[in-house]
Amino acid sequence: MASDSGIIDKNDVIKICRMASTGTTPDGKIYIYNDKATKGLSLRAQGSKASWVVKHGGSDSSITIAYAHPETELRYMSALSKVQELASVVRMMLETGDKDIVKDFLSAYHMRRVEIEKSKGKDNNLARSLLPEFKAAKLAEAANRATEVEDAVWTFGRCVTEAIAAKTDPNASKKIAIGDKTKKDMELTFNRPAFESVLKKKVTEVTKRDIEGVRDEVARTVGKGPSSAMKVVNYTKSVLSYCADYVSQSGITDIDHWWRLMKNPYELESRDREPTIQEIVSTLILAEEYLDKPLPGRVFGDPGVRHAALAGLWWIVLTAQRIDAGLSLLPYNIVGDQERPDSGWLLAGWDGVEMKAGKTFILPIPARAWNFIERFRQQGKNLKDSEWAFPSDKKPGVHVSQSGVYRILYRLAGKDALVQPKRRKEGARNYTVPVRGDRRDLLEENGIAWWSGHDVRRTLGTEMTSRRMPGGASAILAHEVADDSRLRTNDAARKRLDFQMQRAAKITAVAYGAESQFIELKSLAMTEWTNAILDEYDRQTGRNVVPVVAAAE
Repeated sequence: MASDSGIIDKNDVIKICRMASTGTTPDGKIYIYNDKATKGLSLRAQGSKASWVVKHGGSDSSITIAYAHPETELRYMSALSKVQELASVVRMMLETGDKDIVKDFLSAYHMRRVEIEKSKGKDNNLARSLLPEFKAAKLAEAANRATEVEDAVWTFGRCVTEAIAAKTDPNASKKIAIGDKTKKDMELTFNRPAFESVLKKKVTEVTKRDIEGVRDEVARTVGKGPSSAMKVVNYTKSVLSYCADYVSQSGITDIDHWWRLMKNPYELESRDREPTIQEIVSTLILAEEYLDKPLPGRVFGDPGVRHAALAGLWWIVLTAQRIDAGLSLLPYNIVGDQERPDSGWLLAGWDGVEMKAGKTFILPIPARAWNFIERFRQQGKNLKDSEWAFPSDKKPGVHVSQSGVYRILYRLAGKDALVQPKRRKEGARNYTVPVRGDRRDLLEENGIAWWSGHDVRRTLGTEMTSRRMPGGASAILAHEVADDSRLRTNDAARKRLDFQMQRAAKITAVAYGAESQFIELKSLAMTEWTNAILDEYDRQTGRNVVPVVAAAE
């Protein structure tokens, strides 16, 4: 088997199709060309066919999504951009656990594509637009199979499935619509073992006692606070209210709506923590000590902190952004500020889909702050091959996660789990069960109160108020931005040689072309805030670090 890789273009497709038509591959067997522009996609010449194949993860399994040759194949596709779009969607399905429905999705996709081509219509983004419709149909089909045939009353599990599908429908009313984050949270809640028997019951037989039992079990077994248990009640009320108000065939329209009166006996702890700048910096310096040595009490000799995660934590502290959006930054959305050439200022841009307010957000980054972060970021294991500005050291292809950043703080405080991985199979010769030493709270030992990334935002507000510029905090925290500009791009644009230059121009234009971005105010506030943090770092470490400047990739 012979193989090559590169950014595939039409000439490559023609060459490989010719191999298939003539049966002349380099080694006379199989030839594979891996497309660097679309992760997991390859064009394979084997026998008399040239097939588009998607491979997922480290597995040897792959799936054929279309054919480039011969043209008589039912799934023949000639448009390279559409093949790449289809490949991206299929890979996403494989990564999110939808492997069992990929084949049915491909059949539906090609059927729809052929219909559109016959009618001479347009099928732009067909794969991405078809997927939600297809999954909703599959969910409905699965739910229908689970329906209680004897009297047509739904199970509680079907109510959950139908409610989530309806609430995530693109045309859902604002009264019931939920976002992707809430959808995942609901699925996590209802998939807990405590719900297993309740989901199988007819919805008319589910009682207040059932839900209270689930709530109390979750309170005992999940998390360190009552949040997960409170979600049991809140999401149950949401599901049952949807079915009662909008879906009479569920069977609960005319029964006692007992769930509407359910309440939680818990109360979340008030989030008023506000660490000082000294405490924040002391924590990060403490974390830096364990980049090349294990934390106390650990069995194995692995470093206690990874460079990529520490770079992500510094980024969250210096930008005061919400962790989920802050870490999901794309590398080509960090650009030099063209309005201030040779100044070292950068602009970081997030599209509205990534921000809580749903609006595009631009944040100016001082050279000193970015260069400092680069000390850690450049030592990450997966930086060069990643699609993210802050790629994970632990898992290729993904960015540093919220849990990855918080794991630094949990480990320093000795709050992480005591369970140790088994590095040798139990029963093997000379096997010994790893024994962990005493856990230590390094934060408490160093006089540092527990804090989280979100608490930094309060510290920023107080610091800006003390410097008589509270509006600067609001601008940095995206509290007052209302711009509708869009920064999203496509694979084809990213392949152009001048893409990075055009990207910088686009982000700079959004930053300075919209009054809502408050770019001058943000610049002043970011200078004050990042200098306060880094000056404290220099004071505590007794050194003035001048790192090597490295541009964002």
